[in-house]
Amino acid sequence: MDITIYLPDELGRWAKDAGLKLSQMLRVEVESERRRRAAVERGVEKAAVVELRVEGKDGHSYTARLHGTPLHKEGGDVQAYLGENQRVYVYDDRDNTLRTHDESMDMGVWLASYLKKEELYIEAMDTLGEAVVDVGKAV
Repeated sequence: MDITIYLPDELGRWAKDAGLKLSQMLRVEVESERRRRAAVERGVEKAAVVELRVEGKDGHSYTARLHGTPLHKEGGDVQAYLGENQRVYVYDDRDNTLRTHDESMDMGVWLASYLKKEELYIEAMDTLGEAVVDVGKAV
């Protein structure tokens, strides 16, 4: 398929001068997005209802019926779920809180902050089709 993509002149010149292979870059990103969406669809297909006891900020408690699937095996006090609505939720059993991923935050960073065990984080991100682990990063 032949596709025309617009780049502002300055950016196009820079890409050309830098020798970027734009066609290859686009193909890689589109394939990555296709894998990610397929992974999310597979996760949503496994959804079931999970009842969670939640303590609201106002002191009231309620039972949340989460329509989703776990993103990782049981592993401690925190569980991440993929909802049927394709949003990611984290339930913390220690304080009975249920949090929803805010689209303005990086999903990997957000999940890593709750899933302290690397293997749980990797499993959750793999289920979402986005498994990326930073190695060799300068602190």
